[in-house]
Amino acid sequence: MVNKLARRELFWASNIALSFAIAAHAQAQDLDVDEDVITVTALKRETVLGDTPLAVSVLDGEGLDEAGVQTILDLQNVAPSVQIGRNDFGVTVNIRGVTTTDSTSKGQQGISVNADGITIGRPREMGTAFFDVERIEVLRGPQGTLYGRSTTGGVINIITKRPEQSFSAGADAEYGNFDTTRFEGFVNVPVTEKLALRGAFAYNERDGYLPADVGDQSYNDQDDLTFRFSGLYEFNDTTSLFVTSSFGNIAGTGAGSVPVSNLLPVGRGVAANEVVEVDSLSGESERTVVAVPDALVPELDEDFINFTSEFNTEIKGVAFTYLFGHRNYDVDSFSAETLDPSALPGPPPPLFVYDWGQYVGTAITDQHEVRLANANPGRLNWILGYNWYREDLNESDHRWSAPVFDPTREASISAIDVLNSTDQESSGVFGQIDYALLDNLNITLGARYQEDEVSRRGTFAVGPNQVDRDGNPCVFPNNCIGDRNDGDQSDEKITWKVGLDWKPTDDTLVYASVATGYKAGGFNDFDPATGGVAPYDPEELISYEIGFKGEILPNLNWESAAFYYDYSDAQITSLVNVAGNVVIFTQIAGVEVFGWENDFTWEPTRQDTVRFGFSLMSGEYTDYTAGAREEGSFPPVGAVFSDWSGRSIDLVSDLTARFEYTREWNLPNGGTVLGRVASRYDSGYIVSNFTDAFQFKQDAYTRSDANLTYTAPDDRYSIGMFVRNLENDVQITRAPVGFAPGAERTAGVNVTEPRVYGVRVGFEF
Repeated sequence: MVNKLARRELFWASNIALSFAIAAHAQAQDLDVDEDVITVTALKRETVLGDTPLAVSVLDGEGLDEAGVQTILDLQNVAPSVQIGRNDFGVTVNIRGVTTTDSTSKGQQGISVNADGITIGRPREMGTAFFDVERIEVLRGPQGTLYGRSTTGGVINIITKRPEQSFSAGADAEYGNFDTTRFEGFVNVPVTEKLALRGAFAYNERDGYLPADVGDQSYNDQDDLTFRFSGLYEFNDTTSLFVTSSFGNIAGTGAGSVPVSNLLPVGRGVAANEVVEVDSLSGESERTVVAVPDALVPELDEDFINFTSEFNTEIKGVAFTYLFGHRNYDVDSFSAETLDPSALPGPPPPLFVYDWGQYVGTAITDQHEVRLANANPGRLNWILGYNWYREDLNESDHRWSAPVFDPTREASISAIDVLNSTDQESSGVFGQIDYALLDNLNITLGARYQEDEVSRRGTFAVGPNQVDRDGNPCVFPNNCIGDRNDGDQSDEKITWKVGLDWKPTDDTLVYASVATGYKAGGFNDFDPATGGVAPYDPEELISYEIGFKGEILPNLNWESAAFYYDYSDAQITSLVNVAGNVVIFTQIAGVEVFGWENDFTWEPTRQDTVRFGFSLMSGEYTDYTAGAREEGSFPPVGAVFSDWSGRSIDLVSDLTARFEYTREWNLPNGGTVLGRVASRYDSGYIVSNFTDAFQFKQDAYTRSDANLTYTAPDDRYSIGMFVRNLENDVQITRAPVGFAPGAERTAGVNVTEPRVYGVRVGFEF
């Protein structure tokens, strides 16, 4: 672990390095390097990437295909300081050590994932495939001013392709290992000179890459189908209306957990405050999970319907934008722990049970945003806006226990049932100005006033003797009624940003900023200390950052950012033990993070591109007490507390490095062959069990990819082959819960994707 002095030296050394880069470039400022101009909308207006004073990574549709980025999970292979995992509730995104440890319905995200400007609030919907995408922008660092809600650590913007005034159509098909079958297609039709329509779809089916030890069960599979239809009507040069609607279904078995026995020797115990090092798992046998009884096999059934509209016009030099989004997400899914109850120490059956769950819920989200800005860039650029977000969620989150002697749903006993309606509402007024103090020196000032409210009405049934609505013993599939767990929480906050950016030459940019991030507080379903609802405070972060973008040598571009986070109020969610059952509980911790990110792009010829990057990071707790269960209890009753001040936070690697080489061959017939090899090194990271107060350290690893694609003249068709994760090693992304000596098959970890390979064929006309 890097100590505080070393981290400060790292931070200031990076600043000095940036200064040397500026000086070096001053000697080469007369170089004329041709490059494609990349436009982004990270500042909620169009800017050239090289002139955007933010740490932002951009991949267009072609770049996504080349890098093998098919879902949000793949972004960690191409964007600095990004780690993305998957659990029973969907996707968890971590940028620069900032994430959410509560991916349930009551939790808010630390990273905002947006599609065409509208937030995707449900973690599992975030995991659907990318298709017909114009580009993806990964904004690193707090974006509390322009974006607001749940942007403590950054934003991922997904911008889909819009209808165009020319006919085009295309389709792609892919087949690979794990019986992977993917189909994508689109058609773009100009209807009139002002109206164009576009339709697209994506179908993805794949067996799970976590096989069960008995039967033909497998987990971490994929089975989803999505359609998208959009229209663009251009009234004139400055006025347009864009509407898009998507709908689809997510099915399959869902996520599984690899038993700890696959990682460690049998009987290996873990003590409080211990850090246990684990190697990557190699081969199918090491990622095999424990089969569940056939009657309890999980089943996903999730439907979504989304609608987005964007209206733009211009009045007397003022640009007006109105965004509206409506999302409807319905779930009726079964889950099950892929762990072995017979391995539990203790008395004989019937106390041995299979843990499984049923989640039934509907989330309806409505969003509005209005923006005013100067229509023509000038010495003063400004933006003023208001946005509003509301999510209405009705759910029954039910955990059941099936006895091992009769492992069926009908014989199960209710363990926990959270039955409620939750309303979350956020609104904010924001503004930002960029003013040119000199021809090459700009200042940025921004602020937002944000209000957040959460209200819950429902019951919390836990422990034995639960009853249904009629007062009868609760049996499957009825909802169970327990004590009221109504709660209300409201917060308000002003977030702000101050920045300077300087262009010493036309091709370079130096920027520095201080910005704040914020995520609203909430309340826990159950407080083990009082038995009632327990509120928790908002999450707050202050970021200090300095960065550089530009060519430092002919055809060599460098992007660098050094940052320090004063993350004094971070929300940490773990499990507590209530009446022999575990429930989710959130508390506040203090954290600080240092980092230095670097990306180099070198084009020695028009056919060759070399990309290299590395990131140095360190994150630790400054004020946090973890709790180790003692004799089945949990803090604050009869427990041991562990001070974790100075210990590493989760999913932050001391060093990551990325290398990519791309070569394009021009063929005599006018076609091309594109070859690409890439590799990512990670020095390893921590994943924590906050409940039992121990940590697992994933050891260093590499993940390497390769692909080769032939494209016919005029891009009429293409055929290619690919392989990702040549090493075929998987890494843990979550610490085991409830781990104890002799119970290695009763606790599990989530893991990354193993080696995947296949062929892909595409047509376009």
